Amino acid sequence: MSWDNIIGLEREKSILQRAIISNRIAQSYLFYGNEGIGKKAMALEFAKTINCQSPIVDENSIYACDKCPSCMEMNNLSHPNLHLIYSIPAGKASDAKSDNPFAKLDEKQITEIQEELKVFSEDKYHKFMITGSHNIKIDQIRDIKRKVSLTSGAAGKSFVIIFNAEEMTREAANGFLKTLEEPTENTHIILIVQQREMLLNTILSRTQQIYFEDLTIDEIKNGLVSRYQIDEQKAKLIAVLSNGSFTSAQNYAKNQFTDLRIELIEIFRTALKKGAYKSDLLDKINLIIKENDSKQIISALLLFELWLRDAYSYIKTNSEDKIINLDQTESIRKFANYFTTFDYFKAIEIIENSIISIKKNVNIQLILVNLYLSLRRLVYKFC
Repeated sequence: MSWDNIIGLEREKSILQRAIISNRIAQSYLFYGNEGIGKKAMALEFAKTINCQSPIVDENSIYACDKCPSCMEMNNLSHPNLHLIYSIPAGKASDAKSDNPFAKLDEKQITEIQEELKVFSEDKYHKFMITGSHNIKIDQIRDIKRKVSLTSGAAGKSFVIIFNAEEMTREAANGFLKTLEEPTENTHIILIVQQREMLLNTILSRTQQIYFEDLTIDEIKNGLVSRYQIDEQKAKLIAVLSNGSFTSAQNYAKNQFTDLRIELIEIFRTALKKGAYKSDLLDKINLIIKENDSKQIISALLLFELWLRDAYSYIKTNSEDKIINLDQTESIRKFANYFTTFDYFKAIEIIENSIISIKKNVNIQLILVNLYLSLRRLVYKFC
């Protein structure tokens, strides 16, 4: 059943299902919490269930049938009662007046939006983002108010769902406030944000607020295994790195970054050779840079950092129970036992500073060379 396609968030599901069953649906909701945990997926499932023509109901839960025309239209985002608002590009300057906020966009921008909507309709954990989009504008709010007024007599209930509502301009936010103050009959609004503090207090006071908790490591791991048939060890690694976000976990999984993690560990071994090593070190670093972009390298560095944390945990506990990089247990144990005075905290600091430098577009080759030479100095205590 459809609610089950949403990873975790059992408390949040229960709150919304009880509201439907008891017919106590709030006029306006605020879903807030970190990016990528399923707020958009939940909003769409809520709207779909309420508009379902043949819902499946028992004492404590209600599910959309996922078969009726209404459910099918909700799933592909084409339902007449569904209105999505999201940041769009500024577009070209024009003297022509139009109520359509998309009128100033060129064909390429329109095509990108259509493609993003299609991908999002197929994967509700897809990070919906349009190039050059930073603000939700007042004309978008006016356009939605007009559309809602035209569909207010339609069967079912209309839903206005605002992605990243904190991106509304001041003018748009004030215009939207009037919509909250004068709600249209049978229309419900869901604002989705990461930080509710970014919204006007007057908007916050007119919404029922639901906090969405981060997903647990096990929830993300199980979601990856069931959806992508990923090995459990790899899924757990990804889950740890994803910081409670299934969207991040999906991106990591699709980039297959764990192989690159092993390559970075191998470069570390090269940097620790007692004999000649610099030429081999540089060759391996150049190959990494040639075959991977900066985001992939950052992801792998974070996992390399996790490898070092595993080694530190092993030293402190003399146990393998808390090791995350299970496929690297033997190499972690050997490193920890051989280099007993290694400064793990300093090493982790070096890696984190390297990641910051990469994000600032500093030369990646220089960053990685300095990183590994610094780690070598930590091991052998010389400059």
